[in-house]
Amino acid sequence: MVENSEGLKIEGKWKFPIGKDALANPKMDYFDFREKNPGRLVLDFWVKSGPTVSEVHEVQIKVQRLAALKKAEEETRKKVELKRITAKLKAESEDVGRFCRLPLGNESDIFLPLLPVHDRVDFTRWFATTTADTDFPYFEPKTKSKDAQYVRLALSFYREGKLGLVVRTLDFFDNEYPHSPFRNEMKFLRANAMIKLGMNAEAQLILGQIMESARSTPVALYSGMYLAGKLIEKGAYLASLERFLWLIHHYPDNRLAWVFHLGAAESLYSLKQTDRAAKEYEWIVENAPRGKAKAEGALRAGDLYLSRFQYEQALASYFQGLHKFEEESKEFPPVYINRAETLYGLGEYERARDAFKEFLRKFPGHPSGWRATFGLGEIYARQVIPSAPGENPIEVARTWYYDTINHFPQSPGSTLARLRLLPCGDQGGFTMESAERFFEGEAKDFDGRGEVSIALYRDFRAIAHVRSLITFGNTDKAVDVAIEELASINHTDTRVMLGGLLGTLFRKTIIGFLDTGKKYEALKFYNEKWSLIPKGSRVDPDYLLKLSQAAADLGLGTVAEQLVDSYNKISQIRSLASVSTLMHEPENEAELEKVLKRSEKNFTQAKALWIAEGSNHLSPENALKIRDLLAKVEEESRFSYEKELILGLMEDQSNHKPQALIHALKAQLLIPNPQSPRRDLRLDAWIASLTAQTGDDPVALDLYRALEARLTQFVPERTTAFEPDGAQTLGVPPIPAIDQIGIAEATLLEKQKRWGEASIAYERAMTKGWGGNQAVFGYAHSLIQSGQNTEKAFATLEKLAQQGKQGDFWSQLAKQTLEDEKSRNQLRN
Repeated sequence: MVENSEGLKIEGKWKFPIGKDALANPKMDYFDFREKNPGRLVLDFWVKSGPTVSEVHEVQIKVQRLAALKKAEEETRKKVELKRITAKLKAESEDVGRFCRLPLGNESDIFLPLLPVHDRVDFTRWFATTTADTDFPYFEPKTKSKDAQYVRLALSFYREGKLGLVVRTLDFFDNEYPHSPFRNEMKFLRANAMIKLGMNAEAQLILGQIMESARSTPVALYSGMYLAGKLIEKGAYLASLERFLWLIHHYPDNRLAWVFHLGAAESLYSLKQTDRAAKEYEWIVENAPRGKAKAEGALRAGDLYLSRFQYEQALASYFQGLHKFEEESKEFPPVYINRAETLYGLGEYERARDAFKEFLRKFPGHPSGWRATFGLGEIYARQVIPSAPGENPIEVARTWYYDTINHFPQSPGSTLARLRLLPCGDQGGFTMESAERFFEGEAKDFDGRGEVSIALYRDFRAIAHVRSLITFGNTDKAVDVAIEELASINHTDTRVMLGGLLGTLFRKTIIGFLDTGKKYEALKFYNEKWSLIPKGSRVDPDYLLKLSQAAADLGLGTVAEQLVDSYNKISQIRSLASVSTLMHEPENEAELEKVLKRSEKNFTQAKALWIAEGSNHLSPENALKIRDLLAKVEEESRFSYEKELILGLMEDQSNHKPQALIHALKAQLLIPNPQSPRRDLRLDAWIASLTAQTGDDPVALDLYRALEARLTQFVPERTTAFEPDGAQTLGVPPIPAIDQIGIAEATLLEKQKRWGEASIAYERAMTKGWGGNQAVFGYAHSLIQSGQNTEKAFATLEKLAQQGKQGDFWSQLAKQTLEDEKSRNQLRN
């Protein structure tokens, strides 16, 4: 106790419990008061209660255990969920009939654009097409001159129908009065008499002469109108354009000048001269004498753009025409259906739906109504517009397709609607037999009838055919049809669709055979079809193990081993090149964005250094720096493909072929735009070369054969690189010429001592002119090693030794081989 100026101060040192009773948060509580009688200070203090260190530790351990348990449960839940999702995705990917449950879409379906409805103009409303002189007032002279008498006589015979006498009279007239003022009208009369006599070619020649010799005269005008009308009527659009332009030039103020411009516009439309035709239609809109005539030009102009599938320009043109000539447009039904088709082509599905329905309401009996019903079917099948409550868009689509078939049975839409209906549901009333007759008949002969663009019709029909066979349950034939169609279809997107479907069908068919105990059939099917299946198909290879088991059950041990080897090779490649974002999951999207940005930065630096330094002159310092930068490029990054290319090229440059191959295989899986069949020919060639250099000759042989097949498919008899972006820039070796690939295949067969196959490969090379003397020597050497036809082999070597150029390696080798054989024969003797 200490007393100071402030008062009495009591100090002390607390002693807390120790050991197992030690407090986790030791504190003392106290209390004091003064008593008056007797006078004294009372001070009470005690240890404040609380948990001990051991108790807190136990709680912490319990909390940690609970957290760990919760984390483990969450991870287990995620794994179970991931497994469920993966299984679901796999099941969906292998469900060949899922297209029936999915909306139509550009990624999985083919859509055929329609050509505009463009009614032909009936020029007989203005031009005579029977004879050129219909309504033409011939001048009958009253004078007594001899030539006037001839004219009156010829006209008299013409009115009486004595056409032969007309021609004979005009012969005398022309001989005696070649310069008569009546000569042009008489030429015109002669031409019309000849038309009536059936001499049309001669008559039209005369009318053309009148146009040139008597320009700006009435007979020239009537001749020009007749010829223009006849030519456009029979579809000679270039010739009709010439006549209409002549009329425009020589009779610009004629009351029918707007008709001449309309004729020129229609001729130009048929000749696909869009810009020039548009100007003619514009002239009609500005200069035609009345509203309906102006509308004729305005409402047809949009067809120019729709025929070229320039939907934005077409829509603008139709809008202007309908806005200016709303009342007159009621007499032009095609503009309404064409506008609806334009909206559909632009992806304005809701507006297109309303426009199609408006057309059906305004023009219920119009023959082009099939375009509206079929278009509505596709729109609802896309499932991109809101449906009415309780309305199933797929069923609504089917209703519209049936409407097309029932109300427009002779239209192109009837065939197209059946092709939409066949793959799903009740197959539009078809059995499999009748469906096959339909595909071999009506569907195969379909030509669009001038209303449908058929550039992709073969693809459209192929997809429908294969899918129809699937839903009918005939997967065997579906595979055959898909293989047959793939052989003749060149459109990339269709090949991807059909190839993916074929790969899944292939696996599913094999599994189906095995599940029903048809082991031999499964092996036979695999052996016959495997080489025809697109190698880009990403199907699960587990069916190879099941096939191997089936082969073993049948006592085919070697076949079973080969199938297991195939499975191991595919699995190894997939394992080496697997890219899984599940291996590195950022905590949230923001973190992922940071990772991707860092990857982009590091890759950009690495690529810049690689390009600047040059792949063939890379210093050790920079090589190390590039590797360090690329190591920071995450697998989720879109630059992973080029990252693996650079790493592979660096390993190749360092002569580390196995490591280079691993990176090349990874790049193959990461390739941009993997759907394109032509995407990776350069990379395929590099992988084949690296595989050969690592000593895996059988795999290298398969890769070279696949490469040759793809090159032949896309670029017959020549080589053109179809590498993805970046491959050529980064320095991936170019695709070897087709002859080099052929020789490489033969050489690999030699290395495997497959002499019979090697001799066939070399013989093929010789036939195609590949490989020069190397192919000749290889052919002979393979024959000798195989022990078959050695006489032919040595005869080939003799010819090579004699005809080869001085110093040629293969000729020298042939001579040496012959000498060695001669020495062996002497020893035998």
